Amino acid sequence: MKRNKTLVGIGLGVWLFYLVLELRHHPTALSLSMLSFLLFIFLAWRMHKVERELNYAEREKESLALKLEDREKIAEIFEEISEMYDIFVEKIDFDSLVKKTADFVGRILEADLAMVKVFIPGVVDKEVIVGDETMKIPPEIVNTLLKQRKDMFIEDVTHYPPFNLLAEQKFSKVISCPLHTKASTYGFIVGLNRERRFTNMQQFLLTNFAHHISLLVENAQLLERIKETTLKRERDGISDLRKLQEKISIEKKVEEREMELAREIQKKLLPFPLPEVPGVELHALSRASFEVGGDYFDVFPLRKERWGIVMADVSGKGVPASLIMVMLRTALRTFPHLVKENPLRCIQEINKYIYRETEENMFVSLIYLIFLPEEGKLLFVNAGGEIPLLYRRESRSIEELSSEGMVVGLLPHWEYGEIKEITLNKGDHLLLYTDGVIEAASPQGELYGEERLKNFLDKKGDLSPQEFLRELEMEVMGFSWNKPLSDDLTLLAIRRK
Repeated sequence: MKRNKTLVGIGLGVWLFYLVLELRHHPTALSLSMLSFLLFIFLAWRMHKVERELNYAEREKESLALKLEDREKIAEIFEEISEMYDIFVEKIDFDSLVKKTADFVGRILEADLAMVKVFIPGVVDKEVIVGDETMKIPPEIVNTLLKQRKDMFIEDVTHYPPFNLLAEQKFSKVISCPLHTKASTYGFIVGLNRERRFTNMQQFLLTNFAHHISLLVENAQLLERIKETTLKRERDGISDLRKLQEKISIEKKVEEREMELAREIQKKLLPFPLPEVPGVELHALSRASFEVGGDYFDVFPLRKERWGIVMADVSGKGVPASLIMVMLRTALRTFPHLVKENPLRCIQEINKYIYRETEENMFVSLIYLIFLPEEGKLLFVNAGGEIPLLYRRESRSIEELSSEGMVVGLLPHWEYGEIKEITLNKGDHLLLYTDGVIEAASPQGELYGEERLKNFLDKKGDLSPQEFLRELEMEVMGFSWNKPLSDDLTLLAIRRK
Protein backbone atom coordinates (compact mmCIF):
# COMPACT_ATOMS: atom_id res chain seq x y z
CA MET A 1 0.00 0.00 0.00
CA LYS A 2 2.89 2.42 0.79
CA ARG A 3 4.40 1.59 -2.61
CA ASN A 4 1.15 2.55 -4.37
CA LYS A 5 0.98 5.84 -2.49
CA THR A 6 4.60 6.58 -3.47
CA LEU A 7 3.84 5.89 -7.14
CA VAL A 8 0.80 8.13 -7.03
CA GLY A 9 2.91 10.87 -5.44
CA ILE A 10 5.55 10.53 -8.16
CA GLY A 11 2.87 10.60 -10.88
CA LEU A 12 1.33 13.73 -9.40
CA GLY A 13 4.78 15.37 -9.18
CA VAL A 14 5.61 14.54 -12.82
CA TRP A 15 2.28 15.95 -13.97
CA LEU A 16 2.84 19.19 -12.06
CA PHE A 17 6.36 19.44 -13.56
CA TYR A 18 5.08 19.16 -17.12
CA LEU A 19 2.25 21.50 -16.32
CA VAL A 20 4.82 24.16 -15.37
CA LEU A 21 6.67 23.50 -18.66
CA GLU A 22 3.45 23.95 -20.56
CA LEU A 23 2.86 27.28 -18.85
CA ARG A 24 6.35 28.25 -20.06
CA HIS A 25 5.39 27.20 -23.63
CA HIS A 26 7.70 24.18 -23.88
CA PRO A 27 7.07 22.41 -27.29
CA THR A 28 6.39 18.89 -25.82
CA ALA A 29 4.90 20.00 -22.53
CA LEU A 30 1.26 19.57 -23.52
CA SER A 31 1.52 15.92 -24.64
CA LEU A 32 3.79 15.00 -21.74
CA SER A 33 1.43 16.71 -19.32
CA MET A 34 -1.52 14.70 -20.64
CA LEU A 35 0.43 11.44 -20.41
CA SER A 36 1.52 12.17 -16.87
CA PHE A 37 -2.06 13.06 -15.90
CA LEU A 38 -3.36 9.75 -17.31
CA LEU A 39 -0.59 7.93 -15.42
CA PHE A 40 -1.69 9.67 -12.24
CA ILE A 41 -5.33 8.62 -12.81
CA PHE A 42 -4.30 5.00 -13.44
CA LEU A 43 -2.13 4.81 -10.32
CA ALA A 44 -4.88 6.34 -8.17
CA TRP A 45 -7.41 3.75 -9.48
CA ARG A 46 -4.94 0.94 -8.92
CA MET A 47 -4.25 2.02 -5.34
CA HIS A 48 -7.97 2.19 -4.57
CA LYS A 49 -8.53 -1.32 -5.93
CA VAL A 50 -5.64 -2.80 -3.93
CA GLU A 51 -6.81 -1.13 -0.73
CA ARG A 52 -10.31 -2.49 -1.23
CA GLU A 53 -9.01 -6.05 -1.74
CA LEU A 54 -6.83 -5.79 1.38
CA ASN A 55 -9.77 -4.49 3.45
CA TYR A 56 -11.93 -7.39 2.24
CA ALA A 57 -9.22 -9.91 3.16
CA GLU A 58 -8.89 -8.33 6.60
CA ARG A 59 -12.65 -8.61 7.21
CA GLU A 60 -12.64 -12.25 6.11
CA LYS A 61 -9.78 -12.94 8.53
CA GLU A 62 -11.72 -11.32 11.39
CA SER A 63 -14.89 -13.29 10.48
CA LEU A 64 -13.01 -16.62 10.52
CA ALA A 65 -11.45 -15.74 13.86
CA LEU A 66 -14.89 -15.02 15.33
CA LYS A 67 -16.31 -18.29 14.01
CA LEU A 68 -13.43 -20.22 15.57
CA GLU A 69 -13.91 -18.34 18.83
CA ASP A 70 -17.66 -19.16 18.82
CA ARG A 71 -16.98 -22.87 18.30
CA GLU A 72 -14.42 -22.99 21.09
CA LYS A 73 -16.84 -21.14 23.38
CA ILE A 74 -19.67 -23.58 22.57
CA ALA A 75 -17.46 -26.61 23.21
CA GLU A 76 -16.16 -25.21 26.51
CA ILE A 77 -19.59 -24.27 27.88
CA PHE A 78 -21.32 -27.53 26.99
CA GLU A 79 -18.45 -29.58 28.40
CA GLU A 80 -18.95 -27.82 31.74
CA ILE A 81 -22.74 -28.33 31.46
CA SER A 82 -22.13 -32.08 31.12
CA GLU A 83 -20.05 -32.05 34.30
CA MET A 84 -22.80 -30.12 36.09
CA TYR A 85 -25.33 -32.78 35.02
CA ASP A 86 -23.27 -35.54 36.61
CA ILE A 87 -23.00 -33.65 39.91
CA PHE A 88 -26.70 -32.73 40.02
CA VAL A 89 -27.84 -36.29 39.29
CA GLU A 90 -25.79 -37.60 42.21
CA LYS A 91 -27.04 -34.90 44.58
CA ILE A 92 -30.09 -32.76 43.76
CA ASP A 93 -29.05 -29.28 44.94
CA PHE A 94 -31.12 -26.49 43.39
CA ASP A 95 -29.11 -23.69 45.04
CA SER A 96 -25.92 -24.92 43.40
CA LEU A 97 -27.73 -25.53 40.10
CA VAL A 98 -29.12 -21.96 39.92
CA LYS A 99 -25.76 -20.39 40.83
CA LYS A 100 -23.87 -22.39 38.20
CA THR A 101 -26.57 -21.71 35.63
CA ALA A 102 -26.25 -17.98 36.32
CA ASP A 103 -22.48 -18.25 35.88
CA PHE A 104 -22.93 -19.91 32.46
CA VAL A 105 -25.53 -17.30 31.43
CA GLY A 106 -23.15 -14.49 32.36
CA ARG A 107 -20.43 -15.98 30.16
CA ILE A 108 -22.82 -16.62 27.25
CA LEU A 109 -24.58 -13.24 27.20
CA GLU A 110 -21.99 -10.88 28.74
CA ALA A 111 -25.05 -8.73 29.51
CA ASP A 112 -25.32 -5.57 31.57
CA LEU A 113 -27.76 -7.50 33.78
CA ALA A 114 -28.86 -11.15 33.71
CA MET A 115 -31.17 -13.16 35.93
CA VAL A 116 -31.89 -16.87 36.40
CA LYS A 117 -35.01 -17.91 38.30
CA VAL A 118 -36.15 -21.44 39.12
CA PHE A 119 -39.62 -21.68 40.65
CA ILE A 120 -41.34 -24.96 41.56
CA PRO A 121 -44.21 -24.46 44.03
CA GLY A 122 -43.49 -26.17 47.33
CA VAL A 123 -40.02 -27.26 46.18
CA VAL A 124 -37.78 -24.32 45.27
CA ASP A 125 -37.99 -20.57 44.67
CA LYS A 126 -34.48 -19.38 43.84
CA GLU A 127 -33.13 -16.52 41.73
CA VAL A 128 -29.62 -15.23 41.04
CA ILE A 129 -28.68 -11.92 39.41
CA VAL A 130 -25.47 -11.49 37.39
CA GLY A 131 -24.17 -7.96 36.92
CA ASP A 132 -25.22 -4.86 38.86
CA GLU A 133 -27.03 -6.39 41.86
CA THR A 134 -28.38 -2.97 42.86
CA MET A 135 -30.65 -3.11 39.80
CA LYS A 136 -34.00 -4.85 40.19
CA ILE A 137 -36.30 -6.38 37.60
CA PRO A 138 -39.90 -5.16 38.29
CA PRO A 139 -42.29 -7.83 39.69
CA GLU A 140 -44.65 -7.32 36.73
CA ILE A 141 -41.92 -8.46 34.35
CA VAL A 142 -40.91 -11.41 36.55
CA ASN A 143 -44.55 -12.62 36.64
CA THR A 144 -44.82 -12.25 32.85
CA LEU A 145 -41.62 -14.23 32.28
CA LEU A 146 -42.83 -17.02 34.60
CA LYS A 147 -45.88 -17.47 32.33
CA GLN A 148 -43.94 -17.17 29.06
CA ARG A 149 -43.39 -20.38 27.07
CA LYS A 150 -41.60 -18.88 24.06
CA ASP A 151 -38.21 -17.26 23.56
CA MET A 152 -38.16 -13.45 23.38
CA PHE A 153 -35.74 -11.22 21.49
CA ILE A 154 -36.66 -7.52 21.98
CA GLU A 155 -34.65 -4.69 20.39
CA ASP A 156 -36.64 -1.77 21.89
CA VAL A 157 -38.59 -2.26 25.14
CA THR A 158 -40.60 0.96 24.76
CA HIS A 159 -43.17 -0.83 22.58
CA TYR A 160 -43.53 -4.00 24.68
CA PRO A 161 -45.34 -3.54 28.02
CA PRO A 162 -44.61 -4.42 30.79
CA PHE A 163 -40.98 -4.52 29.56
CA ASN A 164 -41.19 -0.77 28.92
CA LEU A 165 -40.75 -0.40 32.71
CA LEU A 166 -37.09 -1.29 32.13
CA ALA A 167 -36.59 1.99 30.27
CA GLU A 168 -36.52 3.76 33.66
CA GLN A 169 -33.21 1.95 34.30
CA LYS A 170 -32.11 2.75 30.71
CA PHE A 171 -32.38 -0.86 29.52
CA SER A 172 -33.52 -1.29 25.89
CA LYS A 173 -32.51 -4.83 24.75
CA VAL A 174 -34.06 -8.02 26.18
CA ILE A 175 -33.34 -11.69 25.50
CA SER A 176 -35.28 -14.37 27.42
CA CYS A 177 -35.74 -18.14 27.36
CA PRO A 178 -38.27 -20.04 29.51
CA LEU A 179 -37.20 -23.08 31.48
CA HIS A 180 -39.99 -25.41 30.39
CA THR A 181 -40.89 -28.76 28.91
CA LYS A 182 -44.13 -29.90 27.29
CA ALA A 183 -45.69 -30.50 30.69
CA SER A 184 -44.47 -27.71 32.97
CA THR A 185 -42.68 -24.37 33.31
CA TYR A 186 -39.86 -24.18 35.86
CA GLY A 187 -38.65 -20.58 35.55
CA PHE A 188 -36.74 -18.45 33.08
CA ILE A 189 -33.42 -16.94 32.00
CA VAL A 190 -33.32 -13.26 30.99
CA GLY A 191 -30.58 -10.87 29.87
CA LEU A 192 -30.76 -7.06 29.65
CA ASN A 193 -28.53 -4.61 27.78
CA ARG A 194 -28.60 -0.85 27.55
CA GLU A 195 -26.87 -0.31 24.20
CA ARG A 196 -25.23 -3.47 22.86
CA ARG A 197 -27.42 -5.82 20.78
CA PHE A 198 -27.59 -9.51 21.58
CA THR A 199 -26.28 -11.70 18.72
CA ASN A 200 -27.93 -14.65 16.96
CA MET A 201 -25.17 -16.90 18.33
CA GLN A 202 -25.99 -15.82 21.90
CA GLN A 203 -29.67 -16.52 21.24
CA PHE A 204 -28.87 -19.99 19.89
CA LEU A 205 -26.58 -20.84 22.82
CA LEU A 206 -29.10 -19.57 25.38
CA THR A 207 -32.00 -21.50 23.81
CA ASN A 208 -30.08 -24.79 23.84
CA PHE A 209 -28.74 -24.17 27.32
CA ALA A 210 -32.25 -23.43 28.68
CA HIS A 211 -33.53 -26.63 27.05
CA HIS A 212 -30.87 -28.74 28.79
CA ILE A 213 -31.50 -27.12 32.19
CA SER A 214 -35.27 -27.67 31.81
CA LEU A 215 -34.79 -31.37 31.10
CA LEU A 216 -32.45 -31.67 34.06
CA VAL A 217 -35.00 -30.07 36.41
CA GLU A 218 -37.85 -32.17 35.03
CA ASN A 219 -35.88 -35.40 35.41
CA ALA A 220 -35.12 -34.47 39.01
CA GLN A 221 -38.84 -33.84 39.63
CA LEU A 222 -39.84 -37.14 38.03
CA LEU A 223 -37.26 -38.98 40.07
CA GLU A 224 -38.62 -37.47 43.29
CA ARG A 225 -42.21 -38.33 42.35
CA ILE A 226 -41.25 -41.91 41.54
CA LYS A 227 -39.53 -42.23 44.89
CA GLU A 228 -42.51 -40.74 46.77
CA THR A 229 -45.05 -42.92 44.95
CA THR A 230 -43.03 -46.07 45.43
CA LEU A 231 -42.41 -45.38 49.09
CA LYS A 232 -46.09 -44.71 49.71
CA ARG A 233 -47.13 -47.88 47.91
CA GLU A 234 -44.58 -50.11 49.62
CA ARG A 235 -44.48 -48.49 53.08
CA ASP A 236 -46.72 -51.09 54.74
CA GLY A 237 -44.98 -54.08 53.23
CA ILE A 238 -41.33 -52.96 53.25
CA SER A 239 -39.73 -51.46 56.30
CA ASP A 240 -36.15 -51.69 55.18
CA LEU A 241 -35.19 -48.88 52.75
CA ARG A 242 -32.35 -50.97 51.38
CA LYS A 243 -34.80 -53.63 50.20
CA LEU A 244 -36.90 -50.94 48.52
CA GLN A 245 -33.87 -49.62 46.65
CA GLU A 246 -32.96 -53.14 45.56
CA LYS A 247 -36.50 -53.68 44.25
CA ILE A 248 -36.42 -50.42 42.28
CA SER A 249 -33.04 -51.39 40.84
CA ILE A 250 -34.36 -54.80 39.75
CA GLU A 251 -37.45 -53.25 38.11
CA LYS A 252 -35.27 -50.76 36.28
CA LYS A 253 -33.05 -53.53 34.97
CA VAL A 254 -36.12 -55.48 33.80
CA GLU A 255 -37.42 -52.39 31.94
CA GLU A 256 -34.04 -51.77 30.36
CA ARG A 257 -33.87 -55.39 29.25
CA GLU A 258 -37.37 -55.15 27.73
CA MET A 259 -36.37 -52.03 25.77
CA GLU A 260 -33.16 -53.72 24.65
CA LEU A 261 -35.13 -56.70 23.37
CA ALA A 262 -37.53 -54.36 21.57
CA ARG A 263 -34.60 -52.61 19.86
CA GLU A 264 -33.13 -55.96 18.83
CA ILE A 265 -36.50 -57.03 17.40
CA GLN A 266 -36.80 -53.78 15.47
CA LYS A 267 -33.31 -54.13 13.99
CA LYS A 268 -34.11 -57.66 12.84
CA LEU A 269 -37.31 -56.43 11.15
CA LEU A 270 -35.39 -54.15 8.79
CA PRO A 271 -33.78 -55.88 5.77
CA PHE A 272 -30.13 -55.13 6.53
CA PRO A 273 -28.07 -55.98 4.57
CA LEU A 274 -30.29 -55.13 1.61
CA PRO A 275 -30.86 -57.83 -1.03
CA GLU A 276 -29.27 -57.42 -4.46
CA VAL A 277 -32.01 -56.40 -6.90
CA PRO A 278 -31.09 -56.88 -10.58
CA GLY A 279 -30.72 -53.69 -12.57
CA VAL A 280 -30.66 -51.23 -9.65
CA GLU A 281 -28.47 -49.99 -6.80
CA LEU A 282 -30.12 -49.84 -3.36
CA HIS A 283 -29.16 -48.20 -0.11
CA ALA A 284 -31.21 -47.45 3.04
CA LEU A 285 -30.85 -45.51 6.27
CA SER A 286 -32.98 -45.54 9.43
CA ARG A 287 -32.63 -43.45 12.61
CA ALA A 288 -35.17 -43.63 15.46
CA SER A 289 -36.15 -40.50 17.37
CA PHE A 290 -36.71 -42.51 20.57
CA GLU A 291 -35.28 -45.81 21.75
CA VAL A 292 -37.76 -47.70 19.56
CA GLY A 293 -39.19 -46.07 16.44
CA GLY A 294 -42.27 -46.45 14.26
CA ASP A 295 -40.75 -46.43 10.74
CA TYR A 296 -40.52 -49.60 8.65
CA PHE A 297 -39.34 -50.51 5.16
CA ASP A 298 -38.77 -53.79 3.34
CA VAL A 299 -37.53 -55.17 0.02
CA PHE A 300 -38.56 -58.73 -0.87
CA PRO A 301 -38.70 -60.97 -3.98
CA LEU A 302 -41.93 -61.89 -5.79
CA ARG A 303 -42.59 -64.31 -8.62
CA LYS A 304 -41.39 -63.76 -12.22
CA GLU A 305 -38.27 -61.89 -11.04
CA ARG A 306 -40.34 -59.05 -9.61
CA TRP A 307 -39.63 -57.29 -6.34
CA GLY A 308 -41.87 -55.77 -3.67
CA ILE A 309 -40.84 -52.57 -1.88
CA VAL A 310 -42.64 -50.94 1.04
CA MET A 311 -42.01 -47.76 3.08
CA ALA A 312 -44.25 -47.29 6.15
CA ASP A 313 -44.68 -44.98 9.13
CA VAL A 314 -46.66 -46.31 12.11
CA SER A 315 -48.59 -43.80 14.22
CA GLY A 316 -47.03 -43.35 17.65
CA LYS A 317 -43.62 -44.33 18.98
CA GLY A 318 -42.01 -46.79 21.35
CA VAL A 319 -42.96 -50.40 21.96
CA PRO A 320 -46.60 -50.14 20.64
CA ALA A 321 -45.32 -48.84 17.31
CA SER A 322 -42.70 -51.59 17.10
CA LEU A 323 -45.39 -54.24 17.69
CA ILE A 324 -47.44 -52.90 14.77
CA MET A 325 -44.26 -53.04 12.69
CA VAL A 326 -44.03 -56.75 13.55
CA MET A 327 -47.66 -57.23 12.48
CA LEU A 328 -47.12 -55.36 9.21
CA ARG A 329 -44.03 -57.36 8.34
CA THR A 330 -45.78 -60.62 9.21
CA ALA A 331 -48.71 -59.72 6.97
CA LEU A 332 -46.49 -58.82 4.01
CA ARG A 333 -44.43 -61.99 4.35
CA THR A 334 -47.47 -64.32 4.72
CA PHE A 335 -49.88 -62.87 2.13
CA PRO A 336 -50.26 -65.08 -0.98
CA HIS A 337 -48.29 -64.03 -4.08
CA LEU A 338 -51.52 -63.19 -5.89
CA VAL A 339 -52.17 -60.54 -3.24
CA LYS A 340 -48.65 -59.13 -3.05
CA GLU A 341 -48.33 -58.89 -6.84
CA ASN A 342 -51.32 -56.52 -7.03
CA PRO A 343 -50.43 -53.26 -5.17
CA LEU A 344 -54.04 -52.14 -4.77
CA ARG A 345 -55.26 -55.46 -3.41
CA CYS A 346 -52.24 -55.74 -1.11
CA ILE A 347 -53.03 -52.34 0.44
CA GLN A 348 -56.67 -53.37 0.94
CA GLU A 349 -55.67 -56.58 2.72
CA ILE A 350 -53.19 -54.73 4.94
CA ASN A 351 -55.96 -52.28 5.86
CA LYS A 352 -58.29 -55.10 6.91
CA TYR A 353 -55.56 -56.73 8.97
CA ILE A 354 -54.45 -53.55 10.80
CA TYR A 355 -58.07 -52.44 11.41
CA ARG A 356 -59.00 -55.85 12.84
CA GLU A 357 -55.93 -56.46 14.99
CA THR A 358 -55.14 -53.01 16.50
CA GLU A 359 -56.82 -50.55 18.81
CA GLU A 360 -58.98 -47.68 17.60
CA ASN A 361 -57.13 -44.67 16.13
CA MET A 362 -54.00 -46.70 15.35
CA PHE A 363 -53.02 -46.41 11.69
CA VAL A 364 -50.16 -46.80 9.22
CA SER A 365 -49.17 -44.54 6.31
CA LEU A 366 -47.30 -46.42 3.61
CA ILE A 367 -46.37 -46.66 -0.04
CA TYR A 368 -46.21 -50.05 -1.76
CA LEU A 369 -44.25 -50.60 -4.99
CA ILE A 370 -43.60 -53.48 -7.37
CA PHE A 371 -40.42 -53.28 -9.46
CA LEU A 372 -39.95 -55.08 -12.80
CA PRO A 373 -36.14 -55.12 -13.38
CA GLU A 374 -36.11 -56.08 -17.08
CA GLU A 375 -38.44 -53.24 -18.11
CA GLY A 376 -37.41 -50.83 -15.37
CA LYS A 377 -41.08 -50.31 -14.50
CA LEU A 378 -42.54 -49.43 -11.11
CA LEU A 379 -46.16 -50.04 -10.13
CA PHE A 380 -47.14 -48.30 -6.91
CA VAL A 381 -49.98 -47.25 -4.61
CA ASN A 382 -49.61 -44.52 -1.99
CA ALA A 383 -51.67 -44.90 1.21
CA GLY A 384 -50.93 -41.67 3.05
CA GLY A 385 -47.15 -41.90 2.70
CA GLU A 386 -44.78 -39.11 1.73
CA ILE A 387 -44.71 -38.49 -2.03
CA PRO A 388 -41.60 -40.17 -3.54
CA LEU A 389 -39.19 -37.98 -5.51
CA LEU A 390 -37.67 -39.09 -8.83
CA TYR A 391 -34.51 -37.53 -10.27
CA ARG A 392 -34.38 -37.85 -14.07
CA ARG A 393 -30.72 -37.94 -15.05
CA GLU A 394 -31.19 -37.17 -18.75
CA SER A 395 -33.33 -34.02 -18.24
CA ARG A 396 -31.81 -33.08 -14.82
CA SER A 397 -35.32 -32.63 -13.44
CA ILE A 398 -37.31 -33.73 -10.36
CA GLU A 399 -40.68 -35.49 -10.57
CA GLU A 400 -43.16 -36.12 -7.76
CA LEU A 401 -44.81 -39.55 -7.89
CA SER A 402 -48.20 -38.36 -6.68
CA SER A 403 -50.78 -41.06 -6.01
CA GLU A 404 -52.46 -39.97 -2.83
CA GLY A 405 -54.65 -42.36 -0.87
CA MET A 406 -55.94 -42.66 2.68
CA VAL A 407 -53.87 -44.20 5.48
CA VAL A 408 -54.64 -47.84 6.38
CA GLY A 409 -56.17 -49.11 9.60
CA LEU A 410 -58.76 -46.40 10.34
CA LEU A 411 -61.74 -47.80 8.37
CA PRO A 412 -62.83 -51.39 7.68
CA HIS A 413 -62.61 -50.91 3.89
CA TRP A 414 -59.95 -49.08 1.87
CA GLU A 415 -61.00 -47.84 -1.56
CA TYR A 416 -59.30 -44.49 -1.85
CA GLY A 417 -56.30 -45.09 -4.07
CA GLU A 418 -55.18 -46.19 -7.52
CA ILE A 419 -52.23 -47.94 -9.16
CA LYS A 420 -49.75 -45.66 -10.91
CA GLU A 421 -46.92 -46.70 -13.25
CA ILE A 422 -43.57 -45.13 -14.11
CA THR A 423 -40.38 -46.26 -15.86
CA LEU A 424 -36.89 -45.80 -14.42
CA ASN A 425 -34.39 -44.93 -17.15
CA LYS A 426 -30.67 -45.52 -16.78
CA GLY A 427 -29.21 -43.29 -14.09
CA ASP A 428 -32.62 -42.23 -12.70
CA HIS A 429 -32.67 -41.94 -8.90
CA LEU A 430 -35.80 -42.64 -6.80
CA LEU A 431 -36.02 -41.50 -3.17
CA LEU A 432 -38.51 -42.92 -0.64
CA TYR A 433 -38.65 -41.26 2.78
CA THR A 434 -40.75 -40.71 5.91
CA ASP A 435 -41.81 -37.38 7.41
CA GLY A 436 -38.92 -37.36 9.89
CA VAL A 437 -36.73 -35.95 7.08
CA ILE A 438 -38.83 -32.94 6.10
CA GLU A 439 -39.89 -32.26 9.71
CA ALA A 440 -36.32 -32.01 11.06
CA ALA A 441 -36.16 -28.55 12.66
CA SER A 442 -33.42 -25.95 13.02
CA PRO A 443 -32.68 -24.33 16.41
CA GLN A 444 -34.96 -21.45 15.30
CA GLY A 445 -37.86 -23.88 14.67
CA GLU A 446 -37.67 -23.80 10.84
CA LEU A 447 -38.47 -27.14 9.16
CA TYR A 448 -36.13 -28.74 6.62
CA GLY A 449 -39.10 -29.09 4.26
CA GLU A 450 -39.79 -30.63 0.87
CA GLU A 451 -38.17 -27.81 -1.15
CA ARG A 452 -34.78 -28.29 0.50
CA LEU A 453 -35.07 -32.05 -0.07
CA LYS A 454 -35.87 -31.48 -3.78
CA ASN A 455 -32.99 -29.07 -4.17
CA PHE A 456 -30.60 -31.54 -2.52
CA LEU A 457 -31.75 -34.37 -4.83
CA ASP A 458 -31.40 -32.04 -7.82
CA LYS A 459 -27.77 -31.28 -6.86
CA LYS A 460 -26.71 -34.75 -5.69
CA GLY A 461 -28.89 -37.06 -7.79
CA ASP A 462 -25.92 -38.36 -9.80
CA LEU A 463 -24.26 -39.82 -6.69
CA SER A 464 -24.56 -43.49 -5.83
CA PRO A 465 -27.40 -44.29 -3.37
CA GLN A 466 -24.89 -44.94 -0.58
CA GLU A 467 -23.03 -41.64 -1.08
CA PHE A 468 -26.31 -39.75 -1.59
CA LEU A 469 -27.86 -40.94 1.70
CA ARG A 470 -24.64 -40.35 3.63
CA GLU A 471 -24.49 -36.73 2.45
CA LEU A 472 -28.25 -36.23 2.96
CA GLU A 473 -27.99 -37.45 6.56
CA MET A 474 -25.13 -35.02 7.19
CA GLU A 475 -27.19 -32.25 5.57
CA VAL A 476 -30.30 -32.87 7.72
CA MET A 477 -28.41 -33.33 10.99
CA GLY A 478 -26.34 -30.23 10.29
CA PHE A 479 -29.53 -28.26 9.59
CA SER A 480 -30.92 -29.29 12.98
CA TRP A 481 -27.53 -28.77 14.74
CA ASN A 482 -27.60 -32.47 15.75
CA LYS A 483 -30.42 -31.89 18.22
CA PRO A 484 -32.73 -34.90 18.95
CA LEU A 485 -35.06 -35.76 16.07
CA SER A 486 -38.76 -35.02 16.57
CA ASP A 487 -39.71 -38.06 14.46
CA ASP A 488 -38.10 -41.18 13.02
CA LEU A 489 -35.95 -40.67 9.92
CA THR A 490 -35.99 -43.41 7.28
CA LEU A 491 -34.69 -43.22 3.69
CA LEU A 492 -34.45 -45.66 0.77
CA ALA A 493 -32.60 -44.64 -2.41
CA ILE A 494 -32.98 -46.61 -5.66
CA ARG A 495 -30.90 -45.86 -8.80
CA ARG A 496 -31.19 -47.78 -12.04
CA LYS A 497 -27.83 -48.94 -13.31
